[in-house]
Formats: sequence, C-alpha cells, structure tokens
Amino acid sequence: MNILNNTIRIFPYGEGDDDGSLEDDFNEWKAKLWEELKKKVESGVIITSQTASNKPKSNHPFILLVNAASEEIDVEKYNPAGDGFEYEFQTKQYLSASNAKITLMKELRQKTDDGSTLHIEIDSGSSGLTYKTAENLAVYVENRPEDVEKAAKLLGLNLSDIITLQENKDLDKKAKLPFPTPISVKTFLTKFCDLVGPLR
Repeated sequence: MNILNNTIRIFPYGEGDDDGSLEDDFNEWKAKLWEELKKKVESGVIITSQTASNKPKSNHPFILLVNAASEEIDVEKYNPAGDGFEYEFQTKQYLSASNAKITLMKELRQKTDDGSTLHIEIDSGSSGLTYKTAENLAVYVENRPEDVEKAAKLLGLNLSDIITLQENKDLDKKAKLPFPTPISVKTFLTKFCDLVGPLR
C-alpha cells in the first residue's frame, strides 16, 4: 500500500439538499465513496500526487499544509475570540470548554441497534462549572493514544508533524475553521477527530 504525504482529492465533495432528503443524499454519496476507496485499496494506491501544472483548482475551503510552521499553539490555553477566524459551532464550544474530572462511569444499557446509556458522575466544582437541572451538557472526549498512533500511521504522517489550515483563495465564500492551527498531528487526531465512532 502506497500512501504519500502530498495528498489530493480522490472523490468529489458532496452536499445534501435540505429541500429533499439529506439522509438519502448522504447514503447515495457514501455508497459511491466506498466503491472508489475500494478501487484505490485494491490497486495498492490510496493517494497519488499531481504536479503543479496539472493540479485542478480545489473547491474545498481550506488547504492543509504539513510542517509549514515550526511549533503548535497551546489548545488548552487558546482563546479563539481574538484571532479573527470564524469557527464551526462544535469547535467553538470545545475551545471554550473546561476540563472536569470524571469520578464514576458505568454502563446502564448497551444495545447495538440504538446505542447505549452511560451513568457518568463529574466533579464540576474543581473546574468551576455550574449546572442547573435540565441544562444541556456536552462532553468532549479524547481518543486513545493507540488509536491516534494507528491513524497517523495509516495517513503516512508523524505525530510530531505540524499541520496548518490555509484559506483557499480560489473561493469567494469564507468558510468556518473546523479546528485551530497550527497544531501537531497528535493534537489534531487526539482532540479534533472521532476515530472510533460510527460514520454518520
């Protein structure tokens, strides 16, 4: 299997039409995606490179650069309010979240068809969090180190590589950042990717 660091798009970007059925749009796109990925795997090439002269313009809002920066930001202390970028909703919530210690977690119900129910007790006092009955609580978990290492290896990247998102100047529309950069591959895969959840 040959995986190269200078990546290109291998399948068209897809969007759903909310005037119709988003679920059907996604399922149709996903089926074609798996067919294309299967062909790439069977041929022994996941990602191929292109020269600058024949590289098409990308319609993706960001270009990912590897090792364009020498060090990463401290995500734990990062304040996105003053950096001038717009962030996706979940990213904005994550960056303003507090760390809290989980004191107890146990499985109450486990079903493969419709999910599970966990009982979780959190020490909110140590983080300064307050909670009122019926308020919403979002929990952002980190991926296990072994899953992070495996994902980096499959992508052909080193955990210490620094990745930076650069806005695509070919597009007129300004997009929201999915995560702050520059950060290391290790931080990205640990904090900003769901490596074990089912694809939706």
